[in-house]
This record gives sequence, structure tokens and C-alpha cells, in this order.
Amino acid sequence: MFKEEGKITSFFKYIIFVFAPLSFLVALVYNTEMYFPFNSPRALYFMATSQIVFFAWLFLAIHNKSYRPKINAIIATLSLFVVSITVSTLLSPNPSLSFWSNHERMVGLLFYLHLFGLFLALVSTLKTREDWIPLLGVSVSAASLVSLIGILDNHEIVSFAIDFARGSTLANTSFMGSYLLPNAFIALYLFLREKNLWKLFYGLNFLLVFSGIALNPGGRAMKGALLIGLLLIFALYLAFVQRNKIIQILSRAILIVTAISSSVVGLMVFYKDSFVRGLVESLHGMPGRFSVWESAWQGFLEKPFFGWGPQSFDVVFLKYFDPQMFLPSHGREVWFDRAHNVVFDYLVNFGLIGATLFSLVFAIAILTLWKRYLKEDKIDFLLPIIFTSFFVAHFVQNLTVFDMASSYLAVFLFLGFVTSVSYPREDYYPEKRFNYLSLALLIPLFFSLNYFVVQPYQSNKIFVESFHSPYSSLDKIEGYSKS
Repeated sequence: MFKEEGKITSFFKYIIFVFAPLSFLVALVYNTEMYFPFNSPRALYFMATSQIVFFAWLFLAIHNKSYRPKINAIIATLSLFVVSITVSTLLSPNPSLSFWSNHERMVGLLFYLHLFGLFLALVSTLKTREDWIPLLGVSVSAASLVSLIGILDNHEIVSFAIDFARGSTLANTSFMGSYLLPNAFIALYLFLREKNLWKLFYGLNFLLVFSGIALNPGGRAMKGALLIGLLLIFALYLAFVQRNKIIQILSRAILIVTAISSSVVGLMVFYKDSFVRGLVESLHGMPGRFSVWESAWQGFLEKPFFGWGPQSFDVVFLKYFDPQMFLPSHGREVWFDRAHNVVFDYLVNFGLIGATLFSLVFAIAILTLWKRYLKEDKIDFLLPIIFTSFFVAHFVQNLTVFDMASSYLAVFLFLGFVTSVSYPREDYYPEKRFNYLSLALLIPLFFSLNYFVVQPYQSNKIFVESFHSPYSSLDKIEGYSKS
């Protein structure tokens, strides 16, 4: 892919093609000597690699306009989403926290800016389906390794030196499910699409990821979501691909009835006197969740448009705290910094504007894929069917859990691939002569790495050192202040 391109273009593309795959190994990163050893180092690692990719792409775009972004509906909507959550951050009761987040979550505005920057760099650089396949392969290979570690650990086949809490390297079954789910659908797509030995390789990846989900002792949400997604793939195939008209009509009717009935049942869950609400509340831990969601709804009504800002849910939870949370029936869990429901989380943190824009990104992607398949016949049926099924499965799973750095990255990898396929580019221009003024980009790169990666890492390490200092020592106080 580099043979016919100039030296400058090839050089910066090599940087991108080295560091982009490294970003997608993020789920394997942890450091037991850091505060929140699974989330904090993982997010810092992602931000470091994504910054290198982003600035390499800026150099590339300066010297070759073939790699400058072409605005389309997905990129435009995602850009508006980033603008929207930036406004939400500025209006937050704690703008600093909304920007940085904390070491436990690491998903503030800063993280979303990095995610958007990596997305923009990849969709501008990787123009063909073949360009994306190695990146997708790295992601599902990492997910397979995560699954394998989880299986070996949970079934006591191998004894690891660290407690993974049944969640493999994610150390949490919910986070593990959110990460494995998109990779399961990516692996399935690659298995069905590729040929020869690669089909065998991706088939093995799918089996490993599927097994990691199915054999996990916990994770009801990820198991149910995967099953729903696989059933939907089959139903969509019958409804739009196979040629028997009667089966097509029946399948489409079933899909419509299922969608309507699922929506009605979902709404009945939030109607206090409905039998559906009673059934759901009988499940373990659900009475407390309903109290949390009621607090979230009250917070949304207070600030409906731009919300309270990223990482601000705990403010709403405490402001509208339900005293029933102290009861055994509600789990006696009296602190939540997330609603554990994607709808309420986004409405509270980003408001109606941000939540709508984020949903629109995926809706546009799905509609564009189906348009290209049904009307233009420019793509095979696998991608619209599998991506649609993944989106539904991911939404269902996130009705009780939420995404973190590793799962966000997997979701946006799939979205980036779909964007490139939906809006193919064939524009190639000769590169310009090297512009030495572009070296000025090294200044913001070094600043960004230092300020957003190195210093937060140092802060984390100093905090841990202070934590282990004697209880009443001045070193502890000074360490906390410095951290």
C-alpha cells in the first residue's frame, strides 16, 4: 500500500500503522502498582498511543491532501457531539472533574477528545476495506486473549498472581462484557467475510470470544445481549437476503412486531404499577437500580439540554438521593457515580442534545449501510446485518452497565470501519514538499504527552506512595497535595 506513494507520506503512514494497532491492545494493559490499576493505566496508555497517531496524521494531512478529512454525515454528527459535550463540560458544576474525570473512570471530556481524534485520523488514513482488516484483526486477537485468560482464571485451570474478579484483565464482568461484545461481532464478520487460512483464524477468534462470554460465571447482561444479537442476525438474513418471498414477508413482520412489543415492554418497566415492573424488580439488585434511575430522571429534568457534564452523575445522585437505598431490599449501596443505564447516563451527563447526537451517529451509520446494500448494491449483506445486530445488542447490554476506555475503543473501531465503507474515498494526490514549519506540531505533541499522560501518571504514582506513608505523617499530606 506504500509502493506508489512518496517518502513523506509513507513515513507518516508507517507511524500510524504501527501505533494504531498498539492502541487496540489497551484491554491487556494494567499496572498493579497504580491507583485503580486496571482503569487508570489503560486510559493513559490509550491517550499516549492515540496522540502519536493523531499528530502523525496531522503531518500526513499537511503534506498530502489525499488524507485530509472528507466531511460526511457521520463525521459531522460526531463533531457536533464533541462540541455539545464540551459545552456540557463548561456548564458543569465541576468543570475540572468533567474535563479530566478521575483515576477510577478516566472517561471525561479529555478522553472523548482523544477518541474523536483517533477516529478522525483512522477514517482519513484508512481508505479501503483492506486497510482496516489488520486493525480489526489486532482488536479481535486481543479480545481472544482476554477471553482465554478469563476462561483459565474463572475455571481455575491456571492460577494467576492477581485477582481478576472473574473479569479477566478488565477485572469486572460488566466491563469485560462491554469490551468482548463488539469484538465478537467483528470476529464473526471477519470469519464470514475472509477466505482460506484467515477464515480459520477469525473463526477461532470468534469461538474464543464467544466462549469468554458464555463461560463466564457472571455477566447476565453480556450473555443476553450476545444471544439477542445473534438471533437478530439470523432474522435480518431471513428478512432481507434469502430469496423466498413468503419467508421474507413473515420475517419482516416478526421483526416489526418484536420491535414494537419490545419498546412497549421497555416503557412498561418504568410504569410503577405494571406487572413488567414487578417482574424486573424481583431480580437481584434491581430495586436499588430503579431508585438510581429515578434520581437520574429528576436530574435530567433540572438540566435537560446540555446535562450536568461528564463524570457528574454523583452530583445528581446525591442531590436526589432516595433514603430507601439504605434498605436491604435496595442493596444498601449508597453511592453511585453512574446510572448503570446508557439512556440515563447520557441524559444526565450530556443532556438531551448530546444524547441525541450520539445516538444519531449510529443511526446514520446503520441507515447508510442499508441504503448502500438495498438501493445501490455497493456492499455485501454481512456488514449492515452484523453492525445493526451489534448496535442493538450493545444497547441492550448497556441498559444495565456502561462503557469504559477499552469498550469505547472497540465500538469506535467498528464505527470507523463502517464509516469508511459507507463513504468510500478514491482520491489520491501527489504529496507536497516537506514543510519545515510543520515541525512546529512537535511542540503541542510534547506538551500533550506531558500534560495529559506523563503528569497524570506521576500524580497516580505519588498518590499510591502517599497512601502507604504512616497515617499521621507530613509526607502523606504533602504527597496528597503534590498528587
